[in-house]
Amino acid sequence: MKRVAIMMILCAVGVTVLAAPKRVAVFEPAGDVLSQARKMIVVDDVSAVIVANKSYVAVDRNLTKKLLEEYQTQSQYADESQLVEMGKFKGADAVCVIMVIPVGERYYISIKLVELKTWMVEKQGTIQTTRENISSAIQSVATQLFAR
Repeated sequence: MKRVAIMMILCAVGVTVLAAPKRVAVFEPAGDVLSQARKMIVVDDVSAVIVANKSYVAVDRNLTKKLLEEYQTQSQYADESQLVEMGKFKGADAVCVIMVIPVGERYYISIKLVELKTWMVEKQGTIQTTRENISSAIQSVATQLFAR
């Protein structure tokens, strides 16, 4: 009887661990394509979409920003590998990397979810848009990636 009870407890603990939401550090886009205010809005929008999916939780944006500033003082832009390292430092399971790149008159947007243990890209979405539609395009890609 004790063995059965112990096995049931171990199974319950295992299910609880497996059901724990993945912690995602969302980093603002590097560079100067977007204003600081717009970058904050982008991070908050993507974080809100991530949190709406109960499989994920977002790591605090203010802590993410402080770490990014620290790395950017050492180099002009934080590259993807630096973001992954910062995510590990913060106790995240994955990082969400947002890129906004001007291509002529249009903008290429990429959102990646990178698993920190394996460095594998778990999810990725891209879109091209105009400057006026950057925020809505980012929202659209994030929703496609993290929809329930």
